[in-house]
Amino acid sequence: MKTRPLFLALALSLAACEGPAEVVYQYHQALAQGRGDKALSLLDAKTRAELAQRAKAAHDASGGSVSDDPAKMIVQGNPDFYPVPTPGAKAAEVKVLEAGPERARVEAKVQGQPTSVVDVVKEGGRWRIDLPLAPLPASGGQAATPGGQTAAPSGQPATP
Repeated sequence: MKTRPLFLALALSLAACEGPAEVVYQYHQALAQGRGDKALSLLDAKTRAELAQRAKAAHDASGGSVSDDPAKMIVQGNPDFYPVPTPGAKAAEVKVLEAGPERARVEAKVQGQPTSVVDVVKEGGRWRIDLPLAPLPASGGQAATPGGQTAAPSGQPATP
């Protein structure tokens, strides 16, 4: 039968046609389902690298009580970066506000959260989300996590 190669070709062509709004929608769905690996894969390389550094810093500062896995960190979320849906939340409503060949801005409305505007960039021919991450404290202090909490150095309590 020839249907399997046809189906595979159709699936690959649909995946290649992902636009910026679809990537933001998929990111929202991954967060709502607690699928950190999927959510992380939809972020641009710069954001993924920064999240990996932050996860390691939070892990080290907490004496190991906080996971060093950026996929777990991103699922905890922080509404300052992206509105984090509650489990079972309705799908995000997404709308492209601006689109160019390499950059786009997408509005995301998530149930129970303020509307957010998300930057999306073309990376390796695919759209990826560019999350603006706030700067970390200089040194010796506490490492901020996307959950809005800070991880204190070992032996000290974390602050909410």
